[in-house]
Amino acid sequence: MKTIKFVKYFLLILMTSTILYCHPTKNRSTEWNTLKYKADFVDGSNMIKKEYCIRVPKGGKVLKETSLFTGDFHTEWRILYPDSSIFYINNNEWSGSVLNYPNRLKIGISGYTKKHLSDTLIHSGSVNGLSWKECVIGDIVLGYVEASSSRKEQFDFSIEEFINTKGKCKNR
Repeated sequence: MKTIKFVKYFLLILMTSTILYCHPTKNRSTEWNTLKYKADFVDGSNMIKKEYCIRVPKGGKVLKETSLFTGDFHTEWRILYPDSSIFYINNNEWSGSVLNYPNRLKIGISGYTKKHLSDTLIHSGSVNGLSWKECVIGDIVLGYVEASSSRKEQFDFSIEEFINTKGKCKNR
């Protein structure tokens, strides 16, 4: 009986420790801003307005552009940080961002082909010790370029949280 109780308590402590260690609050030291990204999306032959929310590290300057960044009707927001890293969100699920185009080309990706609109595609790498990543999540593209290892961790947290919440806006 004592052995069973010991095993139960041991497992309870192990599970609690694992949950606390893996819980996203390990990024508590980072201060966050919530962005409400609004854009027009193609739906068949119509354009519909959609809104997505994403939390990004504070300290960046948000640039909101359409044709200047994308060359067409797509909307891309870039968050520029003092360390030269850039996080972005756009609605061009077939081509991604021009920021990561050279990086994608180096690994043999020039554009995206998806079988279903809800497909998720993720590509990443590093150049000169700085990380880049591009994630196509349904009809939205999230990514970053020139990220140090600490900034990469923050950006990856933002992307993971976006995936987990499906970008739904709620009070945070």
